Amino acid sequence: MSDYATVQDIQDLKRALTSEEQSRAANLIPIICDEIRELAFRQGKDFDAMIAADHLVMVTTADQLSYSGLVMVANLFADVKSNERLNKGLKLTGVIVTRFEKNKVSELYLNKIKQDLGQAVIEPVIRKATKMQQAVSLKESIYDLDPSGKATSDYVEVAQQLALRILQA
Repeated sequence: MSDYATVQDIQDLKRALTSEEQSRAANLIPIICDEIRELAFRQGKDFDAMIAADHLVMVTTADQLSYSGLVMVANLFADVKSNERLNKGLKLTGVIVTRFEKNKVSELYLNKIKQDLGQAVIEPVIRKATKMQQAVSLKESIYDLDPSGKATSDYVEVAQQLALRILQA
């Protein structure tokens, strides 16, 4: 895996470095890059995958902990996109909200997600359904277990919306 920066990048951003500073920077860059990778890994993220991808799709639920994680990933996306050496072409193709329950807390966090990420949120949100939990537990497809269910139709519509966004990008 390559490093995210070079000594020249540091000089371009800051100032010309002395020979000793260049040597120290050259030694530190791989260590720092490994630390970034490790920190992302501990958060369940693959920084290098985001750098190599064309599209980013974020999946979340409308609750406080998921919202906090979503904000972290959105910030990481902004960092990757803004850095010439990483992936300026990365597109936020969509945000999928799953296991949505109609209550005040979920509505609050859904509104926060929409406020922060606007058009990236794919409609409809995917409603929470007992059949969905059963499908996961039974290792069956929701399309086989509950083909006419509300959550199933939500997934079909979201998949169609996502496919359209990728084709139009």
